Amino acid sequence: MIQAANIPFGLRGAAVFAALAVAGCADVERGFSDRELDRFVAAMIAVECKVGAENAGVVEKATGFSEEKLGKITGYLREKQLVVRTDDLAGIILINEGCP
Repeated sequence: MIQAANIPFGLRGAAVFAALAVAGCADVERGFSDRELDRFVAAMIAVECKVGAENAGVVEKATGFSEEKLGKITGYLREKQLVVRTDDLAGIILINEGCP
């Protein structure tokens, strides 16, 4: 087993830098960070996990995100099957353990 103490300091630093760079690229590709995703989910939970035309402004105000960022986040959550579209609400429902 390789131990960190056996790896030269410069190489360890380069590995850490590379890991951080890759993590940052994921945020750039998605268009939002994990922290922003968490803020959106919290805002959805605050409106009982259902967002339609009548309360979308509440989520927008709570997050402070642009419509573009909100679209990217909801698209990502749809891909992960963590939100579903609902016709009767004309919006989305979050699927999360914090939801009723």
